[in-house]
Amino acid sequence: MRMFTIIAVMLTGSLLSTAQPFTTLRVPGQYKTIQAAVNAAQSHDLVLVSPGVYRETVDTTRANRIGVKLVSTDGPLVTIIDGGGKGPVVTLQDGPLEGFTVTNGSTPYNGGGILVTHRSSWPSGWVKGCIITGNQAAMGGGGFHGSANLINNVITRNHTSGNGGGAHLLDRNKEVVGNVIHDNTAGMNGGGLFLQTCSTSLILENSVFHNACTGTGGGIHIENQSTIPVVNTILWNNKAGKAGLEMYAATGSMTTLRHCVVKGGKAGVAFDGTSIVILGPGILDADPLFVDPAGGDCHLRARSPCFQAGDTSFNRPYRLDFTDFEGDPRIALDAIDIGVDEFHPHLYVTGDATPGKDIDVKAVGPPGVDVVWGLSLHPAPLANPVILPGLGGLYLQPPLVLVPLGRTNRDGLAVLQVRIPPTLPVPRLFPGQALIGYGLSNLERISVQ
Repeated sequence: MRMFTIIAVMLTGSLLSTAQPFTTLRVPGQYKTIQAAVNAAQSHDLVLVSPGVYRETVDTTRANRIGVKLVSTDGPLVTIIDGGGKGPVVTLQDGPLEGFTVTNGSTPYNGGGILVTHRSSWPSGWVKGCIITGNQAAMGGGGFHGSANLINNVITRNHTSGNGGGAHLLDRNKEVVGNVIHDNTAGMNGGGLFLQTCSTSLILENSVFHNACTGTGGGIHIENQSTIPVVNTILWNNKAGKAGLEMYAATGSMTTLRHCVVKGGKAGVAFDGTSIVILGPGILDADPLFVDPAGGDCHLRARSPCFQAGDTSFNRPYRLDFTDFEGDPRIALDAIDIGVDEFHPHLYVTGDATPGKDIDVKAVGPPGVDVVWGLSLHPAPLANPVILPGLGGLYLQPPLVLVPLGRTNRDGLAVLQVRIPPTLPVPRLFPGQALIGYGLSNLERISVQ
């Protein structure tokens, strides 16, 4: 499976710390399929899924259980649910879902990738740390449809003939935080996001770009008395056939944008006669300087106007981790950055990690510093890193391969293209870290499938 976008979505252990007693059902250790585990689950049980490609559709509503949790052990790069052209790929009664790639779903109704059929709320009602890509729905919500919180997902290359190419959200008190939403399309309104009847909801720290629709709201469309603040979010290069290239508000809705990057500024937003869009403080009409927007890589370059331009004083909901979409600290220096990415020394990989194909190993950090990439041939990183004074924690076990990436350029970026050997046995997992200047980076795993 080819990944067209950045892949550093974090999987947290938040679902594993619930105080409510539950049973863990393991896939494929105890059950061969995810659906078999769901069928055996009781309310609030945890279905824990190991890496693999699961060619099935999953429906938690069949078992009529409340709060069944679907969580992967190793994240969305290596845990893929492929709907095989059927859809929705995952149907949830009330969530949550964490750490999967959800792809290849198709339905004549709503929610090609994920469909939530019931109202959901915190703490269980979320879709978190997922890659939702390559799905389609005829009526609405190409990638996602329903009532749930969307946290730290990559939602890309989904399509609907109706509203909400990436996602169609319903109901009040919803939080859309830390998502990368790009290259989705809608035959009606809301190329990236369509929010309906979402009063007292929140859009925070998202990067919404390169989405398109034939109607209104190329990036985001809100309607039906939705009242939504949009904070520290990037709206860039979205397209609409009618009005509101970046955002549109309709039927009695109101939104206030604060500390956002909006292409065209005031000209990029629109609203009907019953609604209003307020451009508050800190609105920038300037290229956010993503590393590679065409490839879906929305890491910030060192010269980005988003750097330290966010609203640090915003009252962030207590239940959200104070990190960016990759788990980096949310305030690296004096103020928060706009968008999903906090500019911070970081190692990551983009491209197609299959034998015979190329990947790009990328490191971001201060301009003009040396970068050395370390790759471990041992598949398991250290659970407890070795602390190297002045450098940080080393997670890699020997044997190691050390590869200089050169110096970061004026954008704070160093890149090395690597060809995966055609005869490499798969699957293989290669942990990696980088020495960026005088500090060790995050742990990054390359999964070759």
